[in-house]
Amino acid sequence: MSRSLTFFTVAGLLGFAGVALLTGCDAANGEADAPAPPAVAAFQLDADAFPDDGARVASGANFVHAAARVGIVSTVVGLHLVLPAAATEAATADAPTVAAGVWTWEATAVVAGTPVDLALEGTPEGSSIDWRLVVTGPEGDPFTYYTATTGLDGETGTWRLFAPDVDGPVLTASFDVEDLGARELTFRVPDGRDRGGSSVRYATSGDERTFDWTDEPAGNRALIVWDEETRAGSITADGYNGGDRACWDENLDDVACD
Repeated sequence: MSRSLTFFTVAGLLGFAGVALLTGCDAANGEADAPAPPAVAAFQLDADAFPDDGARVASGANFVHAAARVGIVSTVVGLHLVLPAAATEAATADAPTVAAGVWTWEATAVVAGTPVDLALEGTPEGSSIDWRLVVTGPEGDPFTYYTATTGLDGETGTWRLFAPDVDGPVLTASFDVEDLGARELTFRVPDGRDRGGSSVRYATSGDERTFDWTDEPAGNRALIVWDEETRAGSITADGYNGGDRACWDENLDDVACD
């Protein structure tokens, strides 16, 4: 089995089948002065963020077009985030050690009966922390799954996600998840990749949810805003409704925009 196939098989199982920790690292150094690890929320999307409960058939066209855009992009982005979220949570379940200024969280996870070693390394650099998550699969070949730079609280910063046998990152992000009521994550496809330069911004502000997608190389944009409580919202998208804002109400029916 190739290295890439082995890694992504393990990655998928780790994300969807759960993680059983075997061992943690020695807590002799304690956690008192350890930097805060990257927030798991920096790798998470609310899968139910957009109101999609099977009501599309009875809904107006505005909601249907908005749901299609949010659903497709969220699914693609979400698949990339399964392993980094699960691995970060698993690796930081125990106390870290520190050597030469580098803090290391380590754990061994059992995935479908196979041990997988996780090591999250954090290096303080003034008012920020540089991170690296290393995954070692059954073939014993370590792989840097992501690098990140965060503030001291781990809740703001950027990360870069990698894939085996691929040069450079396959997805990058900037995030601010410090306030759960006002979260913001922006994901970008690096130049040189399929649809390089494309980006999508997810944001929450109270009950308001925002999905702002730019699809390259065409440069088509879709801005979708909705209320999580009432479900009413709007879509402003190139190629739909002449680019004008189109709205739906709490019943997901088309209505005139205010």
